[in-house]
Amino acid sequence: MDRNLAGQEDTKDDAVQPGGNSATLRLADGTLLELDKQASGIVMGENITYGNGKSIAAAALDRQGMAADPSKVVLELATPLGGIYQVTLPDGTKVWLNAGSSLKYPMSFAKNERRVRLEGEAFFEVTKDSARPFKVLSKGQEIEVLGTAFNVNSYPDNTVIKTTLVNGKVKLSNHKRYSEAIYLLPGQQSTNTNNGKIQLANVDTAPFTAWKEGLFYFDETPLSDALQQIGRWYNVEVKYKGEVPQTHFYGRIKRSKPLRDVLDVLEEGGLRFELSKSDEKNILYVRPL
Repeated sequence: MDRNLAGQEDTKDDAVQPGGNSATLRLADGTLLELDKQASGIVMGENITYGNGKSIAAAALDRQGMAADPSKVVLELATPLGGIYQVTLPDGTKVWLNAGSSLKYPMSFAKNERRVRLEGEAFFEVTKDSARPFKVLSKGQEIEVLGTAFNVNSYPDNTVIKTTLVNGKVKLSNHKRYSEAIYLLPGQQSTNTNNGKIQLANVDTAPFTAWKEGLFYFDETPLSDALQQIGRWYNVEVKYKGEVPQTHFYGRIKRSKPLRDVLDVLEEGGLRFELSKSDEKNILYVRPL
């Protein structure tokens, strides 16, 4: 850093470390549980446990008198910026939540369908059940599947929802245009805009699911998209100064690397980065060289 903006402290960007396992679980009565950062996920069953079988919410769940109808008891798993976590749902479906995301789901699914609500980004591996379709609601969009693997990117600050199908088949509809439901095949991605228009494209799914494997995967990725991913993972606010070039990025970078290592790669595209701290928030300034 060679500048200090008024009212802000310089921060060494090599000191900004990557995100990791971090999440909270909100129970139906509002109880908020901080989940173990040494664990990578939780498993839903008669109780809620970590992968090693350790119960994490037995007493809290008992207080809620859940025996009546567990399909009406809605829980919310949420990751902060810089966090990632996984949940195995009551039917065996596995869901990975990316940073700054949340998933609402019942303690037990109903007899005729399995329904969850997503905000942010998640990768789903849905357990096949022909009698109970699996539905994902996200920002005005509904996805219906029987058994498949797909990624949904539906952050509130994005103008589009991107659904990327790895295998299987999904039915996708927009709340504004239910009559225009479409079907995705493996290797296809839908882009759902705010006006309800859905567009399909054939894509390489790897760049859109690499986050689950611990990678940033840039393949002609616009600067703004790349920095959105980086900002969420390292929990930094991105701001632009001056005329920033309309550049694109290529390559793979491990998400386990410190922020400075990632910025070194991006600077090869004709950019300069400055990191400051204001009110305990790291701010990454982007400017052309």
